[in-house]
Amino acid sequence: MTNLAFDTHKFVKNLSAAGMKTEQAEVLADTYAELLTDRLATKEDLRALKKELNAKIDFQGEQLNARIDSLEERLDDKIDSLEKRLNSKIEAQGEQLNAKIDAQGEQLNAKIDFQGEQLNGKMDSIEERLNRHIEQAQTRTVVRITGLLGFLMLILEFFA
Repeated sequence: MTNLAFDTHKFVKNLSAAGMKTEQAEVLADTYAELLTDRLATKEDLRALKKELNAKIDFQGEQLNARIDSLEERLDDKIDSLEKRLNSKIEAQGEQLNAKIDAQGEQLNAKIDFQGEQLNGKMDSIEERLNRHIEQAQTRTVVRITGLLGFLMLILEFFA
């Protein structure tokens, strides 16, 4: 620290005038001067300290900014990597779901086709039975009509 302007001669003179022995006043003046120069800061000392602290703060600020930038880059890289992994997993899950949906669709189509074939077979069977019943009914109807016609012919011959 820089020396303060402390007038030891005047200090000794004032203490001697007040009744203190000159030797004691000189020791006291030297002690005060030493205390003032070693323990008290001048405005210039404070300016220098302020300048030094500001430089340290600026330096620490630059270091912190560099660390923040580095951390930000690392976080951005991690986020990008995570996003890619998640997108990849989502795509894989989508493909698996599409494959399952396609497989279920094929199974359902096969069941529908099988049920359709069974229904067609049943309808063909019903149609054949109906056709047989119709043929039998036609045959019975023809037989009855033929019988009635024969009977009517007999009656007409009998009355003719």
